[in-house]
Formats: sequence, structure tokens, C-alpha cells
Amino acid sequence: MQWLEARRLFTAIRLKFSRVFRLNLSGLKSKIRINLLHELHLLGADGLP
Repeated sequence: MQWLEARRLFTAIRLKFSRVFRLNLSGLKSKIRINLLHELHLLGADGLP
């Protein structure tokens, strides 16, 4: 009985962490994309005569 409770708790924690991790990952991806676009824009602006 105790083992089942521990397993259920572990599964709940793992699900919560994977959800948080996925959110953080998507946020990081959008941040990287914005930074890349900004860098390209600066390079393009610098490249103009």
C-alpha cells in the first residue's frame, strides 16, 4: 500500500516537472529566436551602406 502511494506521488511529481520543463523549453526557444532575429537585424543594419 505504501509503495503504491510513493509510486503515485512520484508519477505526479514527474508529470509536474515535465510540464514545467516543457514550458521553460518553449520559452527558451522563443527567447533564442527573438535574439537571433535581433542579431540578424543588427547585422543587416550594419551591412547597409
